[in-house]
Amino acid sequence: IYLSSGLEYNLELLLFGSLSPFKGTGTLKEECKKYTKRREVATELSRNILICGVINLVLAPAILIWQFLYEYVTYSGIVRHEPGSLGMRKWSAYSKLYLRHFNELDHELNARLSRAYKPAREYMRCFSSPLLVIIARGLAQITGSVVVCLIIWGLVKEKILLFNFVIMLIGFGTILFMCLSSFVPDENAVFLPNQLMQKMIADVHYVPDHFKKLAHTSIVRDELSHLFQYKFTYLLEELFSPLITPYILIFHLRHRALDIVDFFRSFTVDVAGVGDVCSFSLMDVTKHGNHNWLSQGHTKADQYQQAEDGKTELSLIHFTLMNPHWQPPPSSNMFIQDFKEQVNVAREQCTNIGNPFYNSLNSLSSLGIQYASLVNSLHQSAHQSHPGPNSFINYGVSSERIPITGVTCAEGPPYLVEGGLLTGLCGINVNGEVGEVCSLPNDLNPIQIRAADMSLSALYMHEVHNRQLQSCGAQGDRTQSTNQQEENNGNEESPLLEIITSNYTQ
Repeated sequence: IYLSSGLEYNLELLLFGSLSPFKGTGTLKEECKKYTKRREVATELSRNILICGVINLVLAPAILIWQFLYEYVTYSGIVRHEPGSLGMRKWSAYSKLYLRHFNELDHELNARLSRAYKPAREYMRCFSSPLLVIIARGLAQITGSVVVCLIIWGLVKEKILLFNFVIMLIGFGTILFMCLSSFVPDENAVFLPNQLMQKMIADVHYVPDHFKKLAHTSIVRDELSHLFQYKFTYLLEELFSPLITPYILIFHLRHRALDIVDFFRSFTVDVAGVGDVCSFSLMDVTKHGNHNWLSQGHTKADQYQQAEDGKTELSLIHFTLMNPHWQPPPSSNMFIQDFKEQVNVAREQCTNIGNPFYNSLNSLSSLGIQYASLVNSLHQSAHQSHPGPNSFINYGVSSERIPITGVTCAEGPPYLVEGGLLTGLCGINVNGEVGEVCSLPNDLNPIQIRAADMSLSALYMHEVHNRQLQSCGAQGDRTQSTNQQEENNGNEESPLLEIITSNYTQ
């Protein structure tokens, strides 16, 4: 969870730099690929980690001073002009690893996290400690009163403002007042944590399973705070990084050297023209798919080889949307086609309130007015005859060119192409030529349509995944209950009270 910039630099140096098992860019050392040499390579890596940790420990005082000066110069002006900025939140460095798709570019990840910022912030505001709110409100009133008194006193007697400590007290008091006010929630606000969690999932795509079931609990809130932390927490982590980094390297990472070498040895493949790459980056559902994420019948991976939280499946869909002209491997292409067929079948039963596609559309419509208009179009098309493979229903597709800013950092091409989930559901005939831009009735540009497409796909996969887990859990409970009932029925002398107590306890 802890990942400062200093620790990240050391990890890149040890795992991919001059001290790593690589002898060049995209070339893993031959001894790392051999099982008989694994312990020798692990011993060398462990020694390099120890040396790197000792160097960080020796240079810790100098780095600590430099870190303090750097943080002061960087953030002093920001805090002076925006005193409440330290009470705001930001996505942590750990979240940018956990929430990242395989082969996702930096600007694509930043765009997703920026869209998820508002629902994540509103979700974190749902939880507040009554004691902390009382203390923060009281201290804010005292601090505000002192600052106002000093300002009024300075207006009456201007000589007071000539003293430096008075200006310092006014500035420090204003910053403290803004920080304390950020801890006091709006008394008239109504929060719905489950709906906010769904809004957040639509863009972050990856959350543990218990986040969706226990979104209303403080346990999930505390775990999410590791991904979505306060800015002042980030500053403290960066400030004390020179002391924490050598501790992690020497006492934690060094003892995992053999696991790191085994990972390199087990999950490295040679791609012609590229070199040695991580096998997960190929997004092969057969090798790294998960049985609980729509990969049933497509994957042969065991628990050690599969990616958790639907990483392979969601990354495959995301990469296909961002690179529509990419030709996926046969197994991955078959998974994508089966996924679209499942969505079409669920769409035909969209009027059923427990349908996963119906729930996904409702979650998508809550993201904004534009998305609500798109969902309305999908609902209308669900009640009409579905187009054949060579026929299309035109929903106001316009050839009028829509201006798109930031094309160089756009998520995917700045034009609409066929093959997406939404274009298939709406039956839109897209020209597909470079520079041709098509718009839906709600005036969404192609980049926004692509983002909505991925959000709908992620929500639908999470809905189906939750149903699979519930069915597996219910089946296991029924089997356990049947076995226990047979055991109790076989013992005619067992009293009824013991049977009821045992069932209740389980």
